[in-house]
Amino acid sequence: MPKARFFNLSPQRQNQFIDVALEEFGSQSYDLASIVQIAKALGIAKSNVYHYFENKKDLYFYLIDKVSGARQAMMHDYLEREEGEFFDNYLALTRESYRFELERPLECRFLDKVRNETNETELGRVQRAVEADLIRRIESCLSKAIEQGRARCKVESKLAAYLLVNSTLSVHAYLGSQAPSSDAGVEHNISVAAQIIEVIKRGVS
Repeated sequence: MPKARFFNLSPQRQNQFIDVALEEFGSQSYDLASIVQIAKALGIAKSNVYHYFENKKDLYFYLIDKVSGARQAMMHDYLEREEGEFFDNYLALTRESYRFELERPLECRFLDKVRNETNETELGRVQRAVEADLIRRIESCLSKAIEQGRARCKVESKLAAYLLVNSTLSVHAYLGSQAPSSDAGVEHNISVAAQIIEVIKRGVS
């Protein structure tokens, strides 16, 4: 996590630091991402980066927490609702997720790199940890919704949660694209996602 000195920066400078780091880590693998390039883009010496973070890994995991936190807050808003059918709420969440991709491409490119990161020696299975956390959260929300009568599902909750987490990636793979680039793209992705969610909900018969 950041050192106290990082939080002494102005909010604008903190955001600039984060954006520059997201750009660097989101454009290449962890091994190829360069603290030198981050420092250069910020107009500071490489050594000054370590005034704010212990090392490259510390900065990387802070970015994961920062970006994942924004998405988790959005997920909580939709899936913790006490009213409405769970899968309808999940589809609404999916729409917001695509809007997130459209409006905040920097964060999304970074998360895509995290999902595909292969440096398990230094980072551990970071991509699996991020996915596993999402699956646990969604499984918990789905199980609660089933108990409350707000969801019916023909497959077990854990499997449904796994499939739901991967449904966005499935849409991208099916459409041969990374993220929607327009409002029309969001709606097109949603139309495909709705079909995938319906399959998960009802099972394949």
